[in-house]
Amino acid sequence: GLKTENLKIGIWSGDVVLDNLELKPRALEHLDLPFTVKEGLLGRLTLKIPWNNLKNEPVIVTIDRVMVLAGPREWTDWDDDEVRDQLYHDKMNKLRTYEGAKKAANQQGPGMGTAFAQRFATK
Repeated sequence: GLKTENLKIGIWSGDVVLDNLELKPRALEHLDLPFTVKEGLLGRLTLKIPWNNLKNEPVIVTIDRVMVLAGPREWTDWDDDEVRDQLYHDKMNKLRTYEGAKKAANQQGPGMGTAFAQRFATK
């Protein structure tokens, strides 16, 4: 769980700072990396949230001091074809999301689609 002594929040300023967060061994499993995480620590996680201008300014996430103890993954768990298929599906999902955003922006008015889709694609 989250320990309150590791948490510093300036809600109205948009600053959130978390210190000494444990990285769960299963946290990176969904990435299907060729190694497993035994244990890990994030020294500091900082969020800067521009509450007054969320539409135009980015939320900035800064991670300082990442320490990971990793070990080899069993090769029987690694499947090149499965990884290739997952990468293909991820790319197709991103393409569908981009096309949907572009279509929605085009319906809002002429000239809006390209700029909106370009901003969406760069975020």
